[in-house]
Amino acid sequence: MLAAIPTGRIDPFSAESLALARQRFAREFIACGQDPADAAALADWLAGICRDRGAAGFDALGTRLAQTGIRQQWNARLDHARAEALADWIAPQLAGGVLDLLGGSGAIAAALARRGCAPVLAVERRQHMGAFAAFPRTPFEQFLKSARPAMADSVLLCTVLHHEADPVALLARAASLARRRIVIVENCIDADHPRDYQEFVDLFFNFCLNRTGLPAGSQHRAADGWCRLGAAWGDARLIDCRDDIPGIPLSHALITIDLDRAPMPRAGNCPPARIAR
Repeated sequence: MLAAIPTGRIDPFSAESLALARQRFAREFIACGQDPADAAALADWLAGICRDRGAAGFDALGTRLAQTGIRQQWNARLDHARAEALADWIAPQLAGGVLDLLGGSGAIAAALARRGCAPVLAVERRQHMGAFAAFPRTPFEQFLKSARPAMADSVLLCTVLHHEADPVALLARAASLARRRIVIVENCIDADHPRDYQEFVDLFFNFCLNRTGLPAGSQHRAADGWCRLGAAWGDARLIDCRDDIPGIPLSHALITIDLDRAPMPRAGNCPPARIAR
């Protein structure tokens, strides 16, 4: 058993969370190459073992995902199809130099660079950098030693804030580093994706599909909650929401915060920002 899983108040998992997981994870298993009947049976087994054993069932579930090849296929979707879809969505909101703050493997930074965003700097905490790197990354601790105020035209926070013990502090850091705009992508609470299900998916990704050690998501908010929080630094706007990002059985909200600074330059080849009116 993974003794370090910070199960908190969502273990045992709610019946609602497991019903959603049964439905949505079956689609992910099919996308990973499973026959629909096998995918449905595996999703039923997932819901059953998590109902009966809670997070303690993640060990057996992780072993099953590895044996069926789903872990490898799912991670490939996260590193490629997910990164490409998010980059297509995010790039029009960026201009000039981009700082991808706490961007994991750098897969999204690499996809943005392929789309002409330049320069792109990817930063991650050393303990979460992992062995796989899709893009050169600078350890966060090292980066802070040379970081300058307003050093990047745009700062990207992609599915980062809900993992933070203090998301306000990270937003404040992003605001100090951005010259003009912060772009946020978050998995947000809504009618189809309640808090308990969001937290179940976080635990699954970080303590079952992989063992990243990332904190279990306890800072989830609705999109308007992130907008209200971001309004402390500038004009916060919800640009779009979608629930079809490959590999992630959650919704995503795209939010921009335009800071009270000089106008954003149009340097580099990154597509110019499109601001919702």
